Amino acid sequence: MAKYIGTYSSSGDVQTALDNLELSRPFIAYTTDNDKVYYGPAAEKAEVGDIVVYSVSDDLLHYIKQADYNTTSYPSASYVPVGVVAYPEADSIFGPTGEITFMGMNWLSNTSPDSGQPTEQSIAWGHGSFNIPELTNYSDSGTAITDMNGKANTEIVLNYATAQTDWRTASAITWANAAGEYPLFECAWRYHTSGTSQGDWYVPACGQLYYLSANLDELAKLNAGFTAIGAGLFEFQRKDRGTSTESSLTMIWGMQNWDPSGWVPKPKTASSPTRPYSSKLMTRI
Repeated sequence: MAKYIGTYSSSGDVQTALDNLELSRPFIAYTTDNDKVYYGPAAEKAEVGDIVVYSVSDDLLHYIKQADYNTTSYPSASYVPVGVVAYPEADSIFGPTGEITFMGMNWLSNTSPDSGQPTEQSIAWGHGSFNIPELTNYSDSGTAITDMNGKANTEIVLNYATAQTDWRTASAITWANAAGEYPLFECAWRYHTSGTSQGDWYVPACGQLYYLSANLDELAKLNAGFTAIGAGLFEFQRKDRGTSTESSLTMIWGMQNWDPSGWVPKPKTASSPTRPYSSKLMTRI
């Protein structure tokens, strides 16, 4: 797991550490489990729609400004697209963790849980008559849209995924409305890409998706990013979208297809296409 060290804003800060850096903009320094220290440019924080890639040459994730991205400069054989930046506000490269939150380019799939699918797949949230004790029940949309804890929510729900004992390794993840069935979250855990591992991805919380639905300019940038990497649009209009935010014993918060501008409680047994989120430390190329 990468660990954020700090930012460097002047040539004097970085020159003794590494004398061939481009010193026209600040840099970030971080280390990974192999204990090597990496330096990278951090002059511009990531924005919604920027492209997240796995760089084969250094075996790390990086983001590329959407305006700079093209397959000639960044061929997929060397820079494998893995997603698009989805939420920048708390994830400035100068922030407390340096992590960037991005959305996966494939949709979660219970028949292809490791890779997902390029087209929308519907997966039920989970058991429809159990109130998970550790999850907050948000009784109204005004408070539900403040939930930004998709990663923590996913980890909590997975503790109750006990019905299919081999869900971490099975070729497909099953679903039935019964105790211990949480296929959406199991699929999120299974999903992985070049540069990410199982357990790195999660079901976004209501607030993380609300940010996009409430800011149509940002949503347009996100969809432009998916277009740039050859993936289908995420779009909200007249589409069901589920979240990891619980409403009650039987309901979660999500976007309903008959109410494209609002967030409403949805049955846990309802099926909604979902692209997973991940939050990782990375630098800009």
